[in-house]
Amino acid sequence: MSEPGPSVVVVARSPAVRAGIRALLESQGIPVMGDLTPAALDLSPLPFDLMVAEATAFAEFDTPPALPAVLVGDDPDALAAF
Repeated sequence: MSEPGPSVVVVARSPAVRAGIRALLESQGIPVMGDLTPAALDLSPLPFDLMVAEATAFAEFDTPPALPAVLVGDDPDALAAF
């Protein structure tokens, strides 16, 4: 029996971006447990193992979440800030 994969959450401002990232991950066999806006993500009981976030959305956090994050985006300046 194989080990379950990480629980992944997608964070982006735009519903279209969240749907696109989710579709890309799921097409590679990576199950996504949820997709949220930065404002909707509750950081207190982190129920996820990994965050895949749009870099500009990740920048909205006052304190970065205490879990591994993969940042995506097409703005080199936003990506370079991290």
